[in-house]
Amino acid sequence: MKHDTHDSLCLLGTLLARIYRSAGWSGAEQSPQEAATEAISSVENARKLIRGLGHEIGRNAAMKILMVLNKIDKEFAYLKLELTYIEESQVLPETMKRVDQHAEWKINEVCEHFGEDLRLCEEHVLAVAQHRAGPPSDPGTPRVEVNPQSGKIAVEGRKYDAPDHLCQIVKALVDAKGLNVAGAEIKKLPGCRGKNICREIRALEDAVPPLAKYLTCDKNTYRLRESVDGS
Repeated sequence: MKHDTHDSLCLLGTLLARIYRSAGWSGAEQSPQEAATEAISSVENARKLIRGLGHEIGRNAAMKILMVLNKIDKEFAYLKLELTYIEESQVLPETMKRVDQHAEWKINEVCEHFGEDLRLCEEHVLAVAQHRAGPPSDPGTPRVEVNPQSGKIAVEGRKYDAPDHLCQIVKALVDAKGLNVAGAEIKKLPGCRGKNICREIRALEDAVPPLAKYLTCDKNTYRLRESVDGS
């Protein structure tokens, strides 16, 4: 799906968040290898996206974000080789365990060293996205709305198509009115039983990029902020 500039900015913010969230997701519903693979993919996709958004976020900001991403990419270099080797070869359980341990250690180290930089970069990118979106035409309109019957999720009046189970997730988050919703509770929703909620949240973020301005994820707990400023 082709995104406009606003959606691309939101998606970039999401990718930056996924990198530092990878430490929290490891061991929740993802193995350390899966969390590391997701972080590595997010770095690569963010680097591609930012090259077309420099004029929007400012040259200096774009260079700073790219510099942080390049440093993280170097940190992941050896781990990428290990993950590729495992994917392409038959390996012993001891080898899998060692790579799991290395993956968990590396993503924790990266998040510890670069987490604050990534959060600041994410905040800047989402602030630019919000500025580009402008004020809502009707200040009384809810920021996030969902209609599972029609398969539509609206953020700040912009409508997006989404599968029924993703609409059910957003409805649960909206109904929680800013409170946390555990992944275990989301699994009880129609269409979500047996699903990997971490993976479904990523699918939701990809399907509805502006949710990045409101959706917060902490390990396996999720919340929709009621405003962009964090309240």
